[in-house]
Amino acid sequence: MRTPRGATSPAWPPATWPDDWVRDGAEALRPAREAAAEEGCDRCRALDALAAACAEVGEYDQAVATAERLCLVLGGHSASPSVEAARGRLALYR
Repeated sequence: MRTPRGATSPAWPPATWPDDWVRDGAEALRPAREAAAEEGCDRCRALDALAAACAEVGEYDQAVATAERLCLVLGGHSASPSVEAARGRLALYR
């Protein structure tokens, strides 16, 4: 899975890393949930990381719901690469 441009969420690596020795969805859930609950410029990154962490631990319904929320937040930029990437990950979670 490709890292979103500028992804800085501390939850992103343990939620998405290709190697099992780094990837740990359960470890990623807490910081991802905390970050997604906050408002601010990193909210999209936090939602993306939370969706990935949920999918990693098998919480696919939550991953889909979170990815859909991310797509809504990004919706004003429907032609941007970020929106297309988010939609692609949403399709994977489904």
